[in-house]
Amino acid sequence: MIEAYTINAAYSSMQEEIISSISVGKRADLVVLQKNLFEIRPSDLAETPVVMTVVDGKIVYESQ
Repeated sequence: MIEAYTINAAYSSMQEEIISSISVGKRADLVVLQKNLFEIRPSDLAETPVVMTVVDGKIVYESQ
């Protein structure tokens, strides 16, 4: 599902050159979570705190 919402979504909207990954020259829209999504149960995702949100390369939210 992570690929479906990231690189595959960028590809299907023909925007993979600007939004599909974290790379120099691409838009930096991302969320940093407190836990590793690959190490938690899917049912725990909704309870995982957001540490930081970045939109267009600018931090717009940081937890205290």
